[in-house]
Amino acid sequence: MFLNEKDYIRFLLSMREFNRIKPIDSLYNQNKHARAGIRNPLGVSDSCDRIVETICYCLNPNHYHFILKQLRDNGITEFMRKVGIGYTNYFNKKHNHSGYLFQGKFKSIYIDTDEYLIWLSAYINLNPKLHKITNNLKKYPWSSYLDYIGLRNGTLCNKDIILNQFPPKNYTYKNFIDACLPAMKMRKNLQKYFIE
Repeated sequence: MFLNEKDYIRFLLSMREFNRIKPIDSLYNQNKHARAGIRNPLGVSDSCDRIVETICYCLNPNHYHFILKQLRDNGITEFMRKVGIGYTNYFNKKHNHSGYLFQGKFKSIYIDTDEYLIWLSAYINLNPKLHKITNNLKKYPWSSYLDYIGLRNGTLCNKDIILNQFPPKNYTYKNFIDACLPAMKMRKNLQKYFIE
């Protein structure tokens, strides 16, 4: 799914640019006018223009994970459709590929408790380590991990819904996910013994 750094960057750009009510072609035309000196009111996406809010994410070489908050009816479905089609078109053109890049519908789970939300955010932010893609998450730029532990000030995610649940100066989010890692590794190792 991601063959080089430019692919990851393009996907992250897609997450931002396709998270709008207006079609991307109308944004392109307005940006073209803006470059010509015409005022572009859609240059900065505000909350009333977005269809989802990204809480956290992780891009792995062959799959990705998101926690999304829907801001409009069918917002998550629309966002996933736009990102999937847009990135597939880019990937196929850039890498001389044809056909589908993603198989089937995306899988989703409704998050119904704060405890599950926090645990799932830890799972997503730790995902590259769980899949043995990297041993050092501080050197893996393709997830929201660096934003959550304060080493990067990215603007793609709204971290407040998670981080506000940790009292300042006491038990931090980093302490929490570090504590979760051994249990998540054990669970992942045990999954090969489960019958689906």
